[in-house]
Amino acid sequence: MNKILNSSEIITHTKDILNITHDSELAKYLEVDKQSVYQYKSKTQVDIQQKIICELILYIKEMECNKE
Repeated sequence: MNKILNSSEIITHTKDILNITHDSELAKYLEVDKQSVYQYKSKTQVDIQQKIICELILYIKEMECNKE
């Protein structure tokens, strides 16, 4: 298994993949309120969803590197 990203890193990578710069833009894109993004970033407990998200992010990043 690859490195487990913390919640804040997941938000950062997701914004990068989507070419979004602010949490508020991400919230709008995801159709959630800004507080939901903030609460997710503050999350400390690692669960299966977080592990799946990490694998997907790392896969996407790897695919982007292979395109270049």
